[in-house]
Amino acid sequence: MPAREAPGDSRNGEVLLSLHRVSLAFGHIQALDDVSLEVRRGEIVGLIGPNGSGKTTLLNVVSNLYRPQRGAVYFLGERLDGLAVHEVARRGIGRTFQVARVFGRLTALQNLLVPGYTHGEVAGTAPAQLRARAWELLRFFDLEGVAHVPAGQLSGGQQKLLEFARALMLQPRLLLLDEPFAGVHPLLKERMLQHIAELHAQGLDFVLVSHDLPTMLGVSSRLVVLANGQKIADGDPEAVRQEAAVVEAYLGV
Repeated sequence: MPAREAPGDSRNGEVLLSLHRVSLAFGHIQALDDVSLEVRRGEIVGLIGPNGSGKTTLLNVVSNLYRPQRGAVYFLGERLDGLAVHEVARRGIGRTFQVARVFGRLTALQNLLVPGYTHGEVAGTAPAQLRARAWELLRFFDLEGVAHVPAGQLSGGQQKLLEFARALMLQPRLLLLDEPFAGVHPLLKERMLQHIAELHAQGLDFVLVSHDLPTMLGVSSRLVVLANGQKIADGDPEAVRQEAAVVEAYLGV
């Protein structure tokens, strides 16, 4: 299990991430409509909703792939919108994608070293330490046996694990996971859930997007529901599940 170097993480409910009245439209499509949201230390926030509800767009706004037309995004009190994507990552927000984005011609080990060396040059981390951390993460995710295999030759599930591991090379304080369980074998999904639980116990917090409602109910400490770009529910998972607006919008009943 890789050790995280998260300074001062007391798990005391301090606000990590906050979105204040964020709106973003693509032409006539309102992807996010006046969305406000907080993520606090010690939370795994599940973000659910029907297709097209704005879940991935919200993650893209947080990681600054998209910039909101109105509103603001803050991380540990610092405003993020307007920063470059790599600057957001360096401040402690990691990200994975619905379809794993790996460097197909590079080996699994090299995939981890790319962000490691880039960040290490800024942080002053020695290359030997970065390689040691990369190997530690490969072992943690059961990828040590494919360390020297080009990432493009790995299975879809292994690529998702590799992207998960690569996000951890920058030692984030908050990790955004977009559909990590989609299309993966049930045994691999259980392994991923174990990794999430272990990392959370070490002090890493999560915003997790998934259409797998039973899994989200089990793993999330809080559920946020989006529909048509608007937040329609936010709270205890079981309570949110039973709200009439959620049943209508998300379950289609």
